[in-house]
Amino acid sequence: MKSTQEVIENYYRFLQTRDRDGLLTLLSPEIKVIYHAHNSQLPWAGEYEGINGFDAFLHVIKTHLDIVEVTIVDRIYTEKKAVMQCLGTWKRKSNQHLIKGSMVNVFTTANQRITKYEVYADTAAFESVMNL
Repeated sequence: MKSTQEVIENYYRFLQTRDRDGLLTLLSPEIKVIYHAHNSQLPWAGEYEGINGFDAFLHVIKTHLDIVEVTIVDRIYTEKKAVMQCLGTWKRKSNQHLIKGSMVNVFTTANQRITKYEVYADTAAFESVMNL
């Protein structure tokens, strides 16, 4: 039986290698993705449901941003939750401007699958570059 830590470490590994089949083994069919950004102008902000919603979320991100570097600076694992504090640099594809910021990713798991993925990002850092 996989621990929450193993599930989340595999998630990041599969995400980095763009292994969609691997990701699908970790996601609940009812996964909910929430990018918290109240009143935001970010095109990927909002809620997405199910595998199609997860794919749509990644597609919107990929349409607008390239990941330059993301470093997990702190991790907290419990039986059904994982909290990852990250620092990163992204590049807006349309104008090549760099975005430097922080974010916290919160995962909820059940039955060795991710049921919820929430992102709390430095929305101001992203918006400052998206509005150029």
